[in-house]
Amino acid sequence: MLPACLLIGNVSLSVLYSTTMDERVANLARRLHAWGLNGLAAALVENAGPLAFLGAQALYFTGPVLTPFLPEDDVTALARLLEDPAALRAFAERLTEADS
Repeated sequence: MLPACLLIGNVSLSVLYSTTMDERVANLARRLHAWGLNGLAAALVENAGPLAFLGAQALYFTGPVLTPFLPEDDVTALARLLEDPAALRAFAERLTEADS
C-alpha cells in the first residue's frame, strides 16, 4: 500500500508502465531508492501480508476516481503488483538489494 500513497500526488506512476512486471518492479525500486524510501517501503511490503491484496482491491475500486490524476494503466499496474505475492517478494528483494 505504501507505493500507492507515495505516488498519488504530483509524481506520475508512469514509472510502473512497462512491458513486463520485472521492469515495473525494477523501475519502482529505483524511484523509491532515489527518494530514500526503499528501506521503509521494503519493511512495509514484507510485512503487508493480506493488506497488500486489500490495497490492490482498493486501487481497482478507486481507479475511476484516480484516472483524472493518474493514467489508468499505471493504477492497474500498481494494483497487479500488490495482488501478486511473487511480484511483491521480488519488489522487496529489489528494495533490499538497493540498500546494500
